[in-house]
Amino acid sequence: MLHETAHLAITPCCFRSLMGGNLYAGQREMLRRIDEKGLHPDAPLYRAVIQCSKPEAATWAWAAGVSLGLPGSEIIRDDEYDGEGADIRFALQMDAYIGIHGFAHAGFYTIRKRGAFDAWPRLHFWTQEVAADAGAQQLDLSVKHRKSSTVPLSTI
Repeated sequence: MLHETAHLAITPCCFRSLMGGNLYAGQREMLRRIDEKGLHPDAPLYRAVIQCSKPEAATWAWAAGVSLGLPGSEIIRDDEYDGEGADIRFALQMDAYIGIHGFAHAGFYTIRKRGAFDAWPRLHFWTQEVAADAGAQQLDLSVKHRKSSTVPLSTI
């Protein structure tokens, strides 16, 4: 349940309504829309979209479970993730899971304690609230400034 909740929480707020009964269809539509916008990969909305896949959902679920005080074996069971739940749980405990770094890049947490911020697995926020218009105007990296060698998301 935490993992499925995570998919909604880590999806940028402007795309959450797409995440209905078929998560994959919603994600495809989100990627289509982000590609249509022609944002530069460093635009906040683009970064938020590419940081909301399965590894980041597992990472959010882990942080939520730890915050709730659940045992690790209940947050991620051994039989989950195609039978690799124990390995993923171990990687999350060791700060070595791929989703942790994507999550940090999206701003959800700090890898190491810095100033007022606690470190992983304590989150700075629980939902991705990047706005639909975040990006192009902020970085001035709209389509007209994008290099033609950039690969569109629809081809990935």
